[in-house]
Amino acid sequence: MSKRIKLNNVRLSYVNVFEARAMNEGQEPKYSTQIIISKDHPQIKELKKAVIEVAKDKFPKLVKDNKIPAKIKTPLRDGDEERDDEPEVYGGMYFFNASNKKRPTVVDRDKTPLTEDDNVIYSGCYANVFVDIYGFDTAGNKGVAAALGGVQFKKDGEALGGKGVTADDFDVEEDDEDDYDI
Repeated sequence: MSKRIKLNNVRLSYVNVFEARAMNEGQEPKYSTQIIISKDHPQIKELKKAVIEVAKDKFPKLVKDNKIPAKIKTPLRDGDEERDDEPEVYGGMYFFNASNKKRPTVVDRDKTPLTEDDNVIYSGCYANVFVDIYGFDTAGNKGVAAALGGVQFKKDGEALGGKGVTADDFDVEEDDEDDYDI
């Protein structure tokens, strides 16, 4: 069982949605992004509920009274506790990673497909995302994770780790007599 959720107006970081990358040598390349979501986001309860429902379905003998034991990994992490080195980004936030072997759908606000060369999706922008919350039990690791299904650009945000340069960043140049040779 998995639960699909569309999360609106969340921030992206560590964006790899156009080209699959392996996190470590020898690992299978995946498309991925980190999703940063405010602790008071209107959909946070829905996300937490989906994690619990999937955990209960996958591990019915381990999850009791909507409490997930520590031995079951969950995707949602507390930015105040785990990323206190960057309070301007993670303060008051939860974050989680979502990945997929299959390339996610990536579109602009008007649903126009985007490519990496468009420089629209970047670490720091805000987006609407589709994630599938699912349970796993592999090689002794038990948990709940998020598969990335799609990303829709919502609005610009302060770039995290730098944003590419586009033609719009330049001014139109006219012939200028003040040009000089180097």
